[in-house]
Amino acid sequence: MPSSLSLLSYGRFYIPLIILVALLCICSTLNSSFLTWETGTAPSIPHEVSSVPCIMSEELRDNTNEHGLLKEGLLVPSSGKHLLPFATGPPTECTRVENESFIPCFFAGDHRANEQLGLTAMHTLWFREHNPIARALLKMNPHWNGDIIYNEARKIVGAQMQHNTYSHWLPKILGDHAMKMMGDYKGYNPNVNAGIFNSFATAAFRFGHTLINPILYRLNETFGEIPQGHLPFHKAFFSPFQIIQEGGIDPLLRGLFVALDLAATNIQRGHDHGIPPYVDYRVFCNLTSVEKFEDLHNEIKEPKIREKLYGTPLNINFWPALMVGDLIPGTRVGPTLMCLFVTQFQRLRDGDRFWYENPGVFTMAQLSQLKQTSLARVICDNGDNIQQVQPDFKETGL
Repeated sequence: MPSSLSLLSYGRFYIPLIILVALLCICSTLNSSFLTWETGTAPSIPHEVSSVPCIMSEELRDNTNEHGLLKEGLLVPSSGKHLLPFATGPPTECTRVENESFIPCFFAGDHRANEQLGLTAMHTLWFREHNPIARALLKMNPHWNGDIIYNEARKIVGAQMQHNTYSHWLPKILGDHAMKMMGDYKGYNPNVNAGIFNSFATAAFRFGHTLINPILYRLNETFGEIPQGHLPFHKAFFSPFQIIQEGGIDPLLRGLFVALDLAATNIQRGHDHGIPPYVDYRVFCNLTSVEKFEDLHNEIKEPKIREKLYGTPLNINFWPALMVGDLIPGTRVGPTLMCLFVTQFQRLRDGDRFWYENPGVFTMAQLSQLKQTSLARVICDNGDNIQQVQPDFKETGL
């Protein structure tokens, strides 16, 4: 896929859809739209994001010069691109099995970047986006110092993340009806709280766990299985050595666009956070009240599923009920989940004064160029040797 992006006053370079979480430092000298997402999650592709203390953000930066770069790890000879740097300090989960590897965890803006190899590959993809942009900015603006370059690069990639999340991912998940409910962007509203509400972070957005495949497919350039084979998901946790020693991130990326007991964890998380029962959220979403299981027939049509939930409708746990709701045609969610998604993502957008479409954040010419990005473009640019990918990557549901 040939590149076609040009940011006019910024010069020609490729722009990503999401910035590495390292760029979310909440006390940065340059405010960004990410400052509203301090509560633990953010609408990524779809990956959960945590805000990062300033000290970690500084540790991620390459302060040996004034180029506004992130630190880089091992060089991949075949592509000339770098992996994430290694974490330093005491031994971590990644070296827990001595007979496997002594390779430490990678260091990224979110400690969960090492949790499983799919996440590690995606973090590496976004990490590789920042430095080319920073170098292009320095070339055009040699009088800028490192802080300005760093933060301007962050601003650009942040805008791309917002655009791709709302323009490409959400429509695939929620469908046309929900996008109409959300409405077009009309500007910053200071009366809207853009924070993440508890039920969304701990239950609603966890619907993505239902999309996880038990096998991480690892594919070569012709989309065949690599010699090391596909990887059972339970063997992909905290194992960066499998990226370094078994083909890099490309096999994982190809597998992601082809193809833990998270459910129990999500239910317990709801208990820990004191999430109200499912029936309370039906009221919030203007659905019918529930006194008996038959009252759920519009959203959970299968009687056996309704009866298995709990002894009484008042005890229905929030997360399981969200997951078993009948999908609205053209979407991947049921009515209650759609309501919570629309509410949360509308607040994130409208209550964010640094939203990329808010007048003054970017010029119209810059905004036009920013809206031309796609995840497919990012993968082609930042994989080691990705030659083929679907133009509409979000059709895969990643």
